[in-house]
Amino acid sequence: MIELLICFIGASLLLYVLLGGSDYGAGILELLPAGRLRQAQTKVINDAVGPVWEANHMWLILIVVILFMGFPAIFTTLMIALHGPMLALLVGIVVRGTTFTFRHYDPIQTGQSQRVYT
Repeated sequence: MIELLICFIGASLLLYVLLGGSDYGAGILELLPAGRLRQAQTKVINDAVGPVWEANHMWLILIVVILFMGFPAIFTTLMIALHGPMLALLVGIVVRGTTFTFRHYDPIQTGQSQRVYT
């Protein structure tokens, strides 16, 4: 049974790195474009990431739940030792998801409200 749990953790971590990496990479690329092509580049990035951005974190949640339920001693040690990086990870996930959501689902599409999230 332990081998099966480790396989699920490994597969989930691999999927998170592959899919989540594109999300974080797209977030960094959104900060860099400048000039007259900025809006076109942002649109391409958002169209590419849009279908998978919310599902990325499901893999991370699965890893945390498996570690918490299957290996509580390892979970406790990791969370205490990596408190700072875990906090930074959680803040990054929340801020990225919030800005993406508010930018695309803001009911007021005119004016300066969209610029706040860009």
